[in-house]
Amino acid sequence: MRAVLLVFAVLFATPAMAAPESKAAAHYKQGKAFLAAKQYDQAIVEFEAAYAIDKVASHLFNIATAYDAKAEYDKAISYYQRYLDAEPTSKLAVQVRTLVVDATRKRDDAAAKKREEAMRRMMMD
Repeated sequence: MRAVLLVFAVLFATPAMAAPESKAAAHYKQGKAFLAAKQYDQAIVEFEAAYAIDKVASHLFNIATAYDAKAEYDKAISYYQRYLDAEPTSKLAVQVRTLVVDATRKRDDAAAKKREEAMRRMMMD
């Protein structure tokens, strides 16, 4: 009887370890909440944590989406490409390729605007 009680005491005194999949899912869920709240830096941290645990490629897509929303287009393009490298035949592949083109265009447009503003400032001086 003492042995049985000891086993129960050990079982219930030991904190339960979450399975890696559930830890990744928790990070994913928190990342989606941060993304919806437009807290992009926090979303990226959570998606990166999820990816570090389970290596599911969709986390790369989510990281890219957050960088795209932050207007960090080079990073967005890099993560979109990593997603495509990991899932070249996914149902999202065509959409992701379009997102790469869009992010590239936005990056180039932003760079052109900066150059124009710099030229305008130089002309005013």
